[in-house]
Amino acid sequence: MTPAHHAQIDAMIAAVIRKEGGYVDDPVDVGGATKYGVTIGTLSRVLGRPATKADVQRLTVEAAADIYRQRYFFGPGLDRLPIVLQAVALDTSVLFGQRRAVKFCQLSARNLGPDDPGPIDGFMGPATRRAAAACAAEHGVIYPKAVIQRRRDHHLARVRRKPSQRRFLRGWLNRCDELERELEVH
Repeated sequence: MTPAHHAQIDAMIAAVIRKEGGYVDDPVDVGGATKYGVTIGTLSRVLGRPATKADVQRLTVEAAADIYRQRYFFGPGLDRLPIVLQAVALDTSVLFGQRRAVKFCQLSARNLGPDDPGPIDGFMGPATRRAAAACAAEHGVIYPKAVIQRRRDHHLARVRRKPSQRRFLRGWLNRCDELERELEVH
């Protein structure tokens, strides 16, 4: 990996942290206590023990960035996706979990073509990598926009299933819009 790609990954991670913001502990938020988008559940897995709210509050930006780098970018293999898709995939991984992010990429590649990504299983296998590369080559930013649309659809379905989450909908949809604007700039 080139130094330029390392810098690009750092910039993607910094963008996610900026969007996620600081410490929150909203009783309606299913993630519980969260800082920089790292939930108490994720921090518990990182620490190998139940994390406390105080642990979450003490989380540094550097530690959050390392968690994103290892668990949400390299862990699920997002580094093997086409560059045009990586920022959207990382943001999706943080918001929805690693497997769902890969599933959204797989489903979008299957719908757009030209290659079959294989099973929609949330794992970054060779068929998924080939299909993502072919889809990005043929469709460019339309591919990550399709992933963003899947996110919108998921948010709307979530609110239908769990109306208490409606208070977060505007922010979720605004985040989708922001990701689309960022695609247009690059």
